[in-house]
Amino acid sequence: DWGGEGDCDPDLGAGLLRRQLEEKSRIVDELRERVREYKERERKEEREKEARYNRMRAEVYESSMGLIRDLQAGHKDALDAAQARIEHLERALVDGARADGEEVGRLRAEVAELTEALDELEREKNNEVAAARRVGAPKSA
Repeated sequence: DWGGEGDCDPDLGAGLLRRQLEEKSRIVDELRERVREYKERERKEEREKEARYNRMRAEVYESSMGLIRDLQAGHKDALDAAQARIEHLERALVDGARADGEEVGRLRAEVAELTEALDELEREKNNEVAAARRVGAPKSA
């Protein structure tokens, strides 16, 4: 007994249960659709996050390579400047040594001329002394 007026329509209860079951099925379907949408959104966001990460890695790599190129260029500039300075100093040393060599050669030539002139003067003096001795020497009989 259902506490009612006697006869209860069993189809009415079954219809109510069907409607409740259909409502619950519809809610489950909506929830499944929302879960599917969330999962799809999550996969999309994961792909976007991975793409951003890859872009950032590429930017970091490019920045690093740029810094390395700048450092190498600065190092090359410093080496070029040092090499130019070394070449300048080498030229200055060679030019100085060449000038010193020319001066030494000139001085040697001058010394040779003076030595020759001194030798000539000594010969002349010796000849004059010898001539004076001959003139001043007593004549033998």
